[in-house]
Amino acid sequence: MILLNIFGGVALILFGVRFLGKGLDRLFGQDLIRWLHRMTQQRMKAFGAGVAVSMVAPSSTTLALVTLRILHAGKLTAERMLAVFLGTNVGVTVTIQLLAFRIYNYFPLFLIVGLIGYQFLERNLFRGIGQCILAFGFIFLGMDLISLSASTIPDDEELTLIIEILCANPLALIIISAILTMVMQSSTATIGIGLALVEGGVGSIEFLIPIVVGSNIGIAGTALIAGFSTLEGKRLGVSNLILKGGVALLTLLALPLIADLMNQTPGNEIRQAANFHTLFNLFIAVLALPFVGYISNMARFMIKPEPQSPEDALKAPATYLDEKALESPSVGLINATRETLSMADEVKRMLTNFWRAHEENNVTLARQVQRYDDRIDNMNNTITEYLSKLNEEALSPQDTKWQFTLLNFTSELEAIGDIIDKNLCHQLIKEVEGGLELTDRDQQKLKELYHKVLRRFEMAISILAGRDKDLAIQMHAGKEQLNEWCRKVQEEHYAKLNARDIVSLESSSYFIDMMNSLRRVSSHLTSIVYSFVPKK
Repeated sequence: MILLNIFGGVALILFGVRFLGKGLDRLFGQDLIRWLHRMTQQRMKAFGAGVAVSMVAPSSTTLALVTLRILHAGKLTAERMLAVFLGTNVGVTVTIQLLAFRIYNYFPLFLIVGLIGYQFLERNLFRGIGQCILAFGFIFLGMDLISLSASTIPDDEELTLIIEILCANPLALIIISAILTMVMQSSTATIGIGLALVEGGVGSIEFLIPIVVGSNIGIAGTALIAGFSTLEGKRLGVSNLILKGGVALLTLLALPLIADLMNQTPGNEIRQAANFHTLFNLFIAVLALPFVGYISNMARFMIKPEPQSPEDALKAPATYLDEKALESPSVGLINATRETLSMADEVKRMLTNFWRAHEENNVTLARQVQRYDDRIDNMNNTITEYLSKLNEEALSPQDTKWQFTLLNFTSELEAIGDIIDKNLCHQLIKEVEGGLELTDRDQQKLKELYHKVLRRFEMAISILAGRDKDLAIQMHAGKEQLNEWCRKVQEEHYAKLNARDIVSLESSSYFIDMMNSLRRVSSHLTSIVYSFVPKK
């Protein structure tokens, strides 16, 4: 029964940590990630940003995933992200400091206040705050349950013997704590369990220090696994693990001395363990911050990119739609945005290759472009399915609006791909095989229209990437100018058309079809930016 209650408390702590992450996602959404991105341009600012973010978002795994996603975007170097990691390692210890003040004894108050905010208030801000408070209530309730159960362990000879064996084998305790942290994906949960056991009268500071060390190694291992799929993520994870592992080794070698020193500090074992957790990560930060550049270079030397064959270079880019990121809607939306931008680049490549085929009268290239439309359809379906998996309850109104913006963007891109396939390329193949040619004037006007549409395509991509409302307004205003230019060109074309020349009539039909298809592409691009134009 004792073990059952302890496992029940572990389940509550683990659920509370996850629920807290979702509450913070509801509260801050993508604003937290964008702020973190802005703050990481300098080493000390990156460290400070890591500390600040982890103090308001005390989920070490979530923070590791966020920093890895930003690194994976290619906008920041591994050196800056390592500084962020060092900051988050320090900031996340604040939660353990709160636990050391026995604030978990007030779990009923957290549960009541949190439930009122989360269940009965309608504003997303208040619901987010309520969810975070409720999550802390679950964590504190779990700790209280473990503490009560642990108070009966001294009466159980077998469990007491197990605890004594673990206390006598700190290396085994470190390994167990590291594995437990990686399984639960939360260093806070692992340390919280240790604190609760000691609060219940089991173990001492010699028992807690290896747990703290093991949990730090475990969360570093989790970050390494999360970033292992990318070169820079792998380098960052290895750097972080080497730093924590090195200090952990020193701690293990000097464990009796460190335990004696911590015993001489004010407070009980729980307070001493919380202080050691903070000092452990502060020591790593002070040691590593001046040398993050050298550490990053060492990681680059150790982990080199795999040689790429010409065939690999031609393969389709890997998807950004990480299923694990769906646990954090804001991170999931970032992934979906990047995949949508990738899809936009692919459709733009279809358009430019069509034009190249048109200028070269290259039927083979036109057919290759047509076959590529299947990939565009697949990307649209994949992004739509990914966005549909986001937890609607965890999305803020701003995130929900962005979700529909991405759905609209991908839908319009898929429609543009169909136009390039079924209209532009189809007509090109038909006319080339029929031996028709445009007049120099018609060819010039078609070229002008193509470049106008291409510029609008590039504007649409920039609007999505930067959420630029001013550029969206500018693009929206240019719609009528483009349509008026097209009407004028068509009127001049009809005025010079020779009704008696059959070949001229067939070439005219091809010219008009091409004009109308490119205008339809422009129309879909304009529809894309409607979401960014302020409502009047």
